Amino acid sequence: MWIVIHARGKPVEWLQFPRRIVRSGYFWIFLAGLLLRGAYLADALARNELIRFPLVDAGVYVNWARDILAGKWLWYDVSNYTPGFPLWLAFWIGLLGWHPAAHFAVFHLLGAAQAVVLGKTAELVWERRIGIATGWLAAAYWPFIVFESTYYAEAFAILNLVMALYPVVRWVRQGGGMGWLVWAGFHLGWLTLVRANAFVCSLVLAAWVVWHVAHTGGGSGWALRRQATAAAAALLLPTLLMCAPIVMWNWKISGQATLRSEGWLSIYVGNNPDYGGLVVPAGVRWLDLVYEPVRAGVTLSRQKDSYWHDQVRKIVTERTGSWARLQVRKALMLAGRFEISQEIDIGIYRAAARVLSWPVWPGWGVVGPLAAVAIAAMCESKEARRGLPLAFCAAAYFASIFPVQVAARYRLPVVITLLPLAGWTLIWLFDSVRHREWHAAARGGAVLSMACLVAWPDWLGLRREQIINQWYLVGVKRYDEKDEAGALAAFEQGTLSNPSDPDCPLESGRIFLDEGEPAKARAAYEKSHNNFPRGPEAIIGLGNCALAENHPGEAMRHAAEALQVAPDDMDALDLGMRASMARGDWVAAAMICREMSSYPTGSASVLFSEALAWVHAGRQEEALRVYDDIAATRWFSAPERARAAYLGGVAAWHSTHDKAAAVKRWQLILHDDATFFTPLAELLTGAKAPKDALAEIPAGLQGISREYVVYAQGLAALFDGRTDEAQRCFESVLASRNAKRLAARDQYVTEIWSIEDLGVAK
Repeated sequence: MWIVIHARGKPVEWLQFPRRIVRSGYFWIFLAGLLLRGAYLADALARNELIRFPLVDAGVYVNWARDILAGKWLWYDVSNYTPGFPLWLAFWIGLLGWHPAAHFAVFHLLGAAQAVVLGKTAELVWERRIGIATGWLAAAYWPFIVFESTYYAEAFAILNLVMALYPVVRWVRQGGGMGWLVWAGFHLGWLTLVRANAFVCSLVLAAWVVWHVAHTGGGSGWALRRQATAAAAALLLPTLLMCAPIVMWNWKISGQATLRSEGWLSIYVGNNPDYGGLVVPAGVRWLDLVYEPVRAGVTLSRQKDSYWHDQVRKIVTERTGSWARLQVRKALMLAGRFEISQEIDIGIYRAAARVLSWPVWPGWGVVGPLAAVAIAAMCESKEARRGLPLAFCAAAYFASIFPVQVAARYRLPVVITLLPLAGWTLIWLFDSVRHREWHAAARGGAVLSMACLVAWPDWLGLRREQIINQWYLVGVKRYDEKDEAGALAAFEQGTLSNPSDPDCPLESGRIFLDEGEPAKARAAYEKSHNNFPRGPEAIIGLGNCALAENHPGEAMRHAAEALQVAPDDMDALDLGMRASMARGDWVAAAMICREMSSYPTGSASVLFSEALAWVHAGRQEEALRVYDDIAATRWFSAPERARAAYLGGVAAWHSTHDKAAAVKRWQLILHDDATFFTPLAELLTGAKAPKDALAEIPAGLQGISREYVVYAQGLAALFDGRTDEAQRCFESVLASRNAKRLAARDQYVTEIWSIEDLGVAK
C-alpha cells in the first residue's frame, strides 16, 4: 500500500511513501534520532569553538587521513594508532572536502541509522517491542551523539560493531548462507582496525556461531565439525585478512608483528596507583611519561614495550595492596554513570547544546543498571538467556579495557552490546507490572535499585577531579589560528581555573617570548616549572629567556638541566647549540648539531646549522663535508640539496681555492630538479651568460635570498677577474644588514664569506 499525495486532484508519483515505513516505529526512531542530533550539531557549531578543531588523537587521525589523500599510504615507525579510522576519514574528507560540519552531519546520519539497526538486532533476539525500546535508547544515548561530532574513532567503531551484530544474529535466528557471516566478518575487521582490543568480540561471536551449529546442525559429528569450522572461518577470516597486511608491514619495519605499539604503556598508566586509574593529560605530564624509559636508557620501540611491561610487573608484585585497591576503584569508575573525560571535556561538549543538556536523555546511569537486571534475570529466565551472547560480548570488551586507564569513550562499544539487554528489561518490567507479577517486578526492582546505588552516586569524587582543562585546549586552538591575544586570554583563564596546571603558564610563556617580553615569559615559565618540575619545556623556555636577555651561560645550564629529564629532546639540544653559538664556542655548537642530526627526527636545517658553526670556527673542510652530505641525501628536498650544493661549492673554494672543486658541486644543481639555485649555478659554472642567468631570478628578493644572489654575482665576477664588480657585490651583501657591526653569531654564512672575499678582491 502507498500513501499518495495529490496536487490539484492528481497523484504526484514522486511523493509516494510506503505506508508501512511511515507507520513503522523504526522510522520514528530514525527521525527522532536525526532531529536530536541535528539540534545538537547546530548548537555545538555555534557555541563550542573547539568542535571544528581536532585535538590530540583526533588531530593525529585527521593528519593521517590527509597524508593518505596526498598519496602517503605507508608509515616507517610502528604507531600507537591503527589505520582503520584514518582511511574512513580520508574517504569523507576526499568526498566532501575539509568541512567538519558536513562530516559530522554524515556521522550523525549514520548514528541515527545505527539505532534502527541495533533495534532490529534486538527484535531478532527477542521480539519487536524490545527492538523498539532498544532503538529509542540507542537513538537518544547522549554520549553517542557527542562523539559523533568529533574526529575520534569511537563512533566508527560502534557503527561497525552494530553492523556486525545484525548479520550474526540474523544468521543464528533465521538461517541463511555464509554470506551473512562474511558480511559480519568484514565489519569486525574494520572494528579491529579501529580498536585492536575489539578482536575479543570476534572471538565471542565465533564461539556463538560454533555453539549454534553444534546444537542445531544436522548430520554426523564430522559434518557438524565441518559446518562449525566453516561458520567460524567465514566470520574470522575477513578480519584476519584485513589485519594481516598491517601486521606484516609493522613486522617488516620494526620486527614486531603487531597492529599498534605502546600497548604496555597504556596498561602501565591504567595500573599505576599514582594515576588513580585516570588518563595522563596531554601536555607536560604526558611528555614526562614518554621520557621515563629514555631516562632509563631505553630508546627503541621494542625495548620500551619491555620496559613498560617490567614496570607493570613491579607494581603488581611490589605495590600489591595499592594495586588491588586501584582495581576496585577502576571497577567503580567503569560502573559509575560519570563520563570520565579524555582529551576533551565531554560534559562541556554536552552543555554546549541546550537540547542535549536536558537531563532526560539516557546515559550510562540508565543503560548500565537496566542491563544489570537482564543479566541477573538470565539466572532463571530462558527468554532472558537469549541475550547471553551479547552479555558475553560486553564482558569480553569490558575485560579488554579494564587494564588501561578509564575513559568515557573506551566504554562506548560496551554500551552497544548492553543496549538490547536494557531494552529487554524495560519491556519485561512493563509486562510484569501489567500482568501483576509483583514478585518478579519486585526482584527486578531490587536489582535495579542496587545497580543504581552503585552507578549513580559519585563515590570517588570524580566530579571534583580537574582531568581536562578546557581553557588550555581553547588556547591551543586559538594559537594554531594565529590569534595570540585570544590564546593568551584563554591560557590565563585556564591558569585561574586550575592554578596547579603546568600547561597553561607554559603556553603563555611561549607567547610572551614571541612578543619580545622575556620578563613576563620568565615568570610564566617559572610558574609552569614550579607546578611540574620535571617538565623539560619550561626549563627550555627559561633558557630561551636567558638567551633573549643575553645570558648564554645561564641558557647553557638550563639546556643541561632539560637534557637530564629529557635526554634526547631536540629543543633542549637546539637551546644548547644556540647558547654555544652565543658564547662563541663554535666547535661545541657543531658537535651538538651533529648529535641532533643522528636522531631519526634530525632535519636538513640541523645540518645547515652544523655547517655554519664549522664556518664560524674557521674549519671550512668540516663545513664542506656537511654540505656534501646534505647534497647527496636523496630524502632531503630538491631545494635543500641545491642549497647545500651551492654553499658546498663556496666552502670548497674557501677551503682549497680550487675553482674546479667548487664548479663540480655547482654542476650537481644543474643535474637535479630546477630550484631557486639553478640560475645561480648557471652563473657560477658559466653554463649561461651572466645576463641570461640573472634574467631567470625573480625580482624584488629580500633577506638571505637576495644575499645568495648578490654573493653569487660577486664570486662570478671574482672568478672572471672583475675585482671592482666583485668588491661592490661583497660590500652590498655586508651593507644590507650592516653585517660588520653584527655579533659573529648573528652573521649569515654569506656575510662571513663576503668579509673574507673582500680581502681577495682588494
